[in-house]
Amino acid sequence: LPVEVHVGGDEVRTQMSSIDTMDASNALCDVEKLTMAGFKKLLTKHGVNVNLFGLGPSKSLEDFYDSVVKQQDCHLIKDGDGLVRVVHVVRISMRFTRPADKKECELTVCLKVRSDGKLSQRRQKLAVRLSISEGHNWMAGIQRCLQEKFHLSPEVLEQELEVNHDTHTFSIEEANSESIPGLRTTYKCHDVEVRVKDPENPAMRHMGLPSGRDFTTVTGKTQGFWTWEELGPRETASEDSLKALLSGHGVKTDDFPTGAITALHHEVYGTRESSLEVQGHQLVRMLRVAKVWVVADVHTQESVLVLRGKIQFGKLDTRSANKPI
Repeated sequence: LPVEVHVGGDEVRTQMSSIDTMDASNALCDVEKLTMAGFKKLLTKHGVNVNLFGLGPSKSLEDFYDSVVKQQDCHLIKDGDGLVRVVHVVRISMRFTRPADKKECELTVCLKVRSDGKLSQRRQKLAVRLSISEGHNWMAGIQRCLQEKFHLSPEVLEQELEVNHDTHTFSIEEANSESIPGLRTTYKCHDVEVRVKDPENPAMRHMGLPSGRDFTTVTGKTQGFWTWEELGPRETASEDSLKALLSGHGVKTDDFPTGAITALHHEVYGTRESSLEVQGHQLVRMLRVAKVWVVADVHTQESVLVLRGKIQFGKLDTRSANKPI
């Protein structure tokens, strides 16, 4: 489970120190001295199928070698007989208030195109991986990121961008990355908000400001397509405000069954199982879903548990029939 530690002096420093100590005790020695052949041999020795690299959305083995050995923006540690990839990352919520309508907007990357032609379509906040030399110095990572990705000078960074230190949190997350096959990844994440103070400054025009238009960047071998997304309603919105938001985007709430607005309000603002985002001129409900296949041998026959249907708002809904949990 992800572990989140809010910034608070010695508590965070102690947590980070213990994490780094754990990494150091399991770290691989002299990885930075490995040749490509030695790197391939190391992965194979620890059960990683190197033939999977370069297939589908995964990186090439050469790119992974550059990341670990040359750029050193991630590192490998031992985990039993296997390896774990460790990445220190800063996720930046970069925001501005649009002068024309006073709406709050946040920068996201919607598409990345690598030099080999592979596409990565996802909506993510601005993020940067910290190098081993930067350690937990996330402020240095933010400055490097903004300079490299958007070509902002140190003077513009100081004058036009404000880091809200009160929003900084630290967490640890584990996941299987689709770009690195056969290796589990531990992400050590710093999350923080950065605000554009004057979106009408000419120095920010190449980033789509002040209107918040889409723009593109080229960083190394990757081309990025960026968009400023309007942020949804605040968490304190009432059911009437939610209905007004839906109606304002062409959703006919009169067609909703009894209780649906209350359920949606609870889902968005109570349990936060979903969120509402404005994409273009359309309101989109965003969900994160885990599908589970429960398999058992029933009378010597392998069987999968599926839904037959579910009751919602007093009606039988069979749209999920024969689907996994």
